[in-house]
Amino acid sequence: MRILGKEFKLEFVDGSVFTPDNMGMMEFKNQRISIIGGMPNDNTQETILHEIIHIVDESFSLELGEKKVNALSSALYSIFKDNGIKIEFKQHK
Repeated sequence: MRILGKEFKLEFVDGSVFTPDNMGMMEFKNQRISIIGGMPNDNTQETILHEIIHIVDESFSLELGEKKVNALSSALYSIFKDNGIKIEFKQHK
């Protein structure tokens, strides 16, 4: 998946590697996004959007923090969904 001109690997992993409040994580230096596999599609897509916002945050040194990233990902995903704007992030083969 290309984000700001960089190729990030999107991978779906076993949920046991995360804490109960985490459904995904991004590794900026390794250019990797890891998401719990098998979640409902809405959760998966919103979690990927959340991790993308973290990448934008780190790329531009915005210092948003987790609370703001949560708010942005939740709000943007809801706006897209409520207005029929389809976003579908898929794992590259």
